[in-house]
Amino acid sequence: MNTDKAKSLAEMLSVLCPGPLEEGQLGWFRETGEARDEHLERRGVLADYLGAGVPDKILFIGHPGSGKSTELVKFQEEHRDKWAFVGFSVVKEAQLSQVSVEALLILVVEVVQRTMKEWGCTLDEKTVKSVYEWFAETFEIREDQLAASLESGGGVDAQSTWWSKLLGVGAYMKADLKAGGSLLHRKVAKDRRRLGELAGRCHMLVREANLAVRKRFEGAREMVLIIEDLDKATIGAAEEVFIENPAPLAELPCRAIFTAPISLISNPLAARLDALFRRVQLPMIKVWERNGKPCEKGIETIKGILYERVEKGLVEDGAVEEAIKKTGGVLRHFFEVMVTATQKARGACEKGERGEERINEGDVRYGLDQLKQKLVRQLGPVGLPKKYDPYEVTVEKMIERLRFARLRELKGKQRQVESDPVNMLLLECHALLEYNGKGWHLVHPLVAEHLEEG
Repeated sequence: MNTDKAKSLAEMLSVLCPGPLEEGQLGWFRETGEARDEHLERRGVLADYLGAGVPDKILFIGHPGSGKSTELVKFQEEHRDKWAFVGFSVVKEAQLSQVSVEALLILVVEVVQRTMKEWGCTLDEKTVKSVYEWFAETFEIREDQLAASLESGGGVDAQSTWWSKLLGVGAYMKADLKAGGSLLHRKVAKDRRRLGELAGRCHMLVREANLAVRKRFEGAREMVLIIEDLDKATIGAAEEVFIENPAPLAELPCRAIFTAPISLISNPLAARLDALFRRVQLPMIKVWERNGKPCEKGIETIKGILYERVEKGLVEDGAVEEAIKKTGGVLRHFFEVMVTATQKARGACEKGERGEERINEGDVRYGLDQLKQKLVRQLGPVGLPKKYDPYEVTVEKMIERLRFARLRELKGKQRQVESDPVNMLLLECHALLEYNGKGWHLVHPLVAEHLEEG
């Protein structure tokens, strides 16, 4: 994949995607560890835990858009000779609008067996037959339905082997998830006994896949399952998956990394996580110090990320610095602002309103205002678990909490926020940002602007 630097505004739009880097884009990768935490490098911590000799399950925690997925892509590149990575994104694989334990187990079954086929690993037919028969009976799946599910998958004959039939089951069930998961809901979600059975079949398949990987790579690699975009789950869904019913994921017979939302560790029940998971939190890139002054190391790091992709002459230096400070170290927000600024600057050039292709502070300010509107609209009690009192969290209480936090900031007295539903929601919607692994919080600079505007 081409990782040349953009030399025009049009080219900038193709290199400033707010999403994570993909494997072929690591030529743009820039180390950020020291700007996050000068003492611990998080990819090294992940490697230590995975290599500890037990099938550890790791929660990779952080704000959405903080760079977790890019760090995981880089981690996989660095350790391909030691571990065999089987991964998927719940957003890309099934466009899940609501994450659930049962949906995740279905995706694990589908992705693991598909990956084993791609790698040429052989699974035990007896185990595969047992897993297939449970799925076929529980979900009342006919073989002609399996054949239809596999038509787009390279012409696999759904009647030839048990493995081929199970591949058809996986494709069929994933299609159900993409359509809303009505079949899964009817057959499993309403019968908790069947959830245990589903978890058991999933674990059987993963255990067999782990053995097959060792055999395929002659013991040189162990399987590591990576499930991404769980950090985008609502507070209620994350609590259900990791705190209320963690066993199906925590007991998977392989090493695994799950991304998780920052609000999860501000949950009053978060202490339950420690019995089953290792926590690795990816700190924000710090662009503000605790005393309210700019953090030059963080600012220069984010400039470096941009200039790995874009020629410096395309953006005024002051405009870049303003975008960095006002987005608070949230990389996704920074790239969103720069994309909007690029579109505005390009439009001005096309209209003949300016002669030079260059993003200025006015372009960036426009992008910041667009992002500010988005952040302000998100200030509401959406995604709160039903067990919480709806009167406990209101927009008024969220604004009051933010005003109090901002007042402390102005006095240089930032602190760790309490674990309660109001702060959980403020963290989820990026109104509060947790910084540098030490637990202190900052009101998002654009939200702070909104507060100061009245």
